[in-house]
Amino acid sequence: MVFGQSVVNYYGYDTVYNASTSDLGLQESETILLFLHEDAAGLSLVIVHDRAEQQIGGPGPLTGGDVQMTISGLPAGATWVVQDDPPTGQDSYTSGDGGASGDWLWSPCCTDGGALSLGAELPLNQCVQVSATFADGINAWRFRSGAGSFALTIGTPVQICHEHASV
Repeated sequence: MVFGQSVVNYYGYDTVYNASTSDLGLQESETILLFLHEDAAGLSLVIVHDRAEQQIGGPGPLTGGDVQMTISGLPAGATWVVQDDPPTGQDSYTSGDGGASGDWLWSPCCTDGGALSLGAELPLNQCVQVSATFADGINAWRFRSGAGSFALTIGTPVQICHEHASV
């Protein structure tokens, strides 16, 4: 999806309170959302765990969560440009050598996630594979694109591929 602002500004991590993404209008309760964000700096894989407003009177149960992800097939130079929350004893992020990982633990007040810069574009015929282990607080995961929102099978890695050349 193409956006008019940087992925850092779009994600809107709250650095004042060290908690949660802004309301992107896309989040779902107890769901991991994956989508590609394109801006002037290039392409990023955005990952958002859960929905924050459920904790302030919105729909859904009061849950936190615990998720580990491994991402492979990344272009050279791929790096985390948003870390929701900063690396601490609860959250950790790695990237390099064509791969990345994230380990997130969040409280019922918040969401969690991040954005991984993929560079100018994902090269033609290259696929990024995302594997996730849901330890707690997640019942579904989805990939969102301009064509809609697609349910993914829990326990099955997902591949995001650039299969068509632009004309």
